[in-house]
Amino acid sequence: MSYASQKNQIQVLISKKGTRVVIASHLHQALRIPMFKFNRNVAKWLKGIYAFDDDMRAPAEFKDFGQRKFEFGKQKDYYISIEFARLICLQADADSKIKLELAKHLATLEDGTGAVPLFFQRRTKSKKRIKRKINISTHKNTAVQLGLW
Repeated sequence: MSYASQKNQIQVLISKKGTRVVIASHLHQALRIPMFKFNRNVAKWLKGIYAFDDDMRAPAEFKDFGQRKFEFGKQKDYYISIEFARLICLQADADSKIKLELAKHLATLEDGTGAVPLFFQRRTKSKKRIKRKINISTHKNTAVQLGLW
């Protein structure tokens, strides 16, 4: 499965208050983690400590996630905020290329402008600096008195 289809698998929902969320099971599938690990991973995600924009803390219910209710069945699923989903992507046990690309995609959705934020943009490599040898004989020998004693 290509990465483009993984991005399309994540559906972004907007609540009545304007909060953008993703579904935890869709995020889990997009990270290509086997489905039998879903319940354990979600429990780990909800109890973990993350570096949110406002503070380093555990995710709060109704702020970072909410339970998704089904009419039938006992399966639990959650709505997860875009920021929380991005933090999950960066810590998930998935292939590093998938994690990075998915986190970039979620960061563009979180920003709302569609542009990749500066912290995800690739930096250009700096040119090698020319190291020149220092000739000690050309420098004057100067001493500085500190006046400590």
